[in-house]
Amino acid sequence: MVKVVKFGGSSLANAAQYQKVIEILRADPERRIVVVSAPGKRFKDDVKVTDLLIKYANASGENVKVARQAVLDRYQEIADAYHVSDSDFEQINVHLIDLANLHHANKACRLAHFKAAGERLNAILMALVLKKFNVTARFVDPKQLGIKAHGDYNNAILDQHSYAQIEAVCSNLLDEAEYLVVPGFMHITKMVRYALSRGEGQTSRGPFSHVVSKLSFMKILRMWTPFIRLTLKSLPSHIQFER
Repeated sequence: MVKVVKFGGSSLANAAQYQKVIEILRADPERRIVVVSAPGKRFKDDVKVTDLLIKYANASGENVKVARQAVLDRYQEIADAYHVSDSDFEQINVHLIDLANLHHANKACRLAHFKAAGERLNAILMALVLKKFNVTARFVDPKQLGIKAHGDYNNAILDQHSYAQIEAVCSNLLDEAEYLVVPGFMHITKMVRYALSRGEGQTSRGPFSHVVSKLSFMKILRMWTPFIRLTLKSLPSHIQFER
């Protein structure tokens, strides 16, 4: 039996909460698929990481660095408590920097991408922390699980074929003694961008443009439908969900 365990933001708010999560996982060796939210509030008047990411997305000028550092500090605090190396932690810093430099189709897409980073980075960090306890742990990108959706950037609908893909991936875990750590509110959608050269430096985009080049790329978006729902629908009988 493989069990899926989902932890919300309050359960992952700081290093002390991380320790409780690790104890829960180690109490039952069948708990091997770990679904995480972004770090929540550490105390009543605290700001959760998702809200810090929204501030980062809306920041401009010198405020961009300040907003990014506020997010980074939350993850750094946890990483330091578990002696995660600077080289391992650097991927979190790089991802946060890249967020501000990526091109987004519109403001809604940009905001969704920033918010999704909270779960993604916490899943990466959780995998790094678990390794400190001499266990095998791996961050799993939603793309690897085949979690795809369509619709509004911030209110997407899961594609039906994703369920079969998730089941296939989960089934393959049975012979592997490792933890898989998955971001809790993310999915992938495949977008196609069309570009038409119209003179020096000018382009036209749209479904009716004459296609000069077609670029397929993956965008990480926020899925507000809880991961719990898709997990419950997709799990085969030998995989159990816990919360």
